[in-house]
Amino acid sequence: MSLPSPSPYIGTPGNIEPRKMSPQEQIEWDAPYIALAQKSGGDLRLLFSSFFSFLHRKTDFYIAHHPLDVKEGIPVRMGFKEGDAEKLLLASFRQFPLRRLPRMSEVDKKKQEQQQEQQQQRRSNSQTSIQKNNNEKSDKNSNKQNNKDGTKNVKNEKPSTTGEPKTSKATTTATVSSTSETAIKYSEEGKQIPVGNGGSCTQFNFEWTQTIQEVSIALPIPPKTRAKDLEVIMKQTSISVKLP
Repeated sequence: MSLPSPSPYIGTPGNIEPRKMSPQEQIEWDAPYIALAQKSGGDLRLLFSSFFSFLHRKTDFYIAHHPLDVKEGIPVRMGFKEGDAEKLLLASFRQFPLRRLPRMSEVDKKKQEQQQEQQQQRRSNSQTSIQKNNNEKSDKNSNKQNNKDGTKNVKNEKPSTTGEPKTSKATTTATVSSTSETAIKYSEEGKQIPVGNGGSCTQFNFEWTQTIQEVSIALPIPPKTRAKDLEVIMKQTSISVKLP
């Protein structure tokens, strides 16, 4: 492959300047270069070696004109005048400016400042989060205390005196018990005389109530006693309950 010269380049003879590429052309060339860079594993020596090997094997980039042909001005359609290839490379390299790195001490200092800012920001966020949690806990405790105070007020509140006064449970129970004890009467045969619609028997420790249709008897039995454990015999004039 013969590389055209000097048609791809502009400038006066001896001052070789590469042709500028448009941004669109640069984008189109980026894809194969990226593929080659990835294939070389990021090793520029391997990338350059393969590139110049291609120029050496497949092009006339390394072909130099005969000195006598150059001296006599005989046109040659292949290769370059000796030294023009190197000039071409240097011109291509120098068309892009160098990008200098900042001093490493400044980079380290800036990095430390960034780390300090990040640490300070994390501490500030942590303190804000802790303060928020403390405020939430304080609000919850305040609400609980208010609820407790409200409950105490309700419990300590005295019942209203309007309307008929309510009799306490203890007083009612005592009254019923006293009435029952004073109302219990027995016949000459030792049988209890019914009180109202029922009564109780202190001798056998049971109570009973009755209506026109039924009679209910309540008697104490040992704990965990089941219905099948009892032997109940009902007759026309008596009821027998036994625990074998």
